[in-house]
Amino acid sequence: MRLQIAGVLLAAMTVVGCSSNPPPPPPMAAMPEPAPAPPPPPPMPATATYRGPAALVSDAHGCRQLRGTQTAHLSNGVITVAGLRGRVGPDGAITGQNTTGHSISGHVEASLADVTVSRGHCTYHMTLNAA
Repeated sequence: MRLQIAGVLLAAMTVVGCSSNPPPPPPMAAMPEPAPAPPPPPPMPATATYRGPAALVSDAHGCRQLRGTQTAHLSNGVITVAGLRGRVGPDGAITGQNTTGHSISGHVEASLADVTVSRGHCTYHMTLNAA
């Protein structure tokens, strides 16, 4: 009987330790699901008006604060604010410069225009809300 049990154990060890039967790979950890993509921003309108205050951000001598509420008009990809015009790209980026070196930059969305205007050494920042 002992011989019979030893034979069974020997046969079992041979099958388990056989080089033609490699051990199974360890189980992989579950990958977390990716976070959902944020919703796209609302589309930029073809025509809009934005209003809000302007803040003087440069500390240069001779720069004066702009008075009252500033108004920006957007029409067909062109924005006009504080006497300067700029192009608005498909991503909402504002860029523009005139021949005297004054420039306009920023970003516009459906309900908000974030604009920086430079006039010589004076720079103004405006956060304008849709009117």
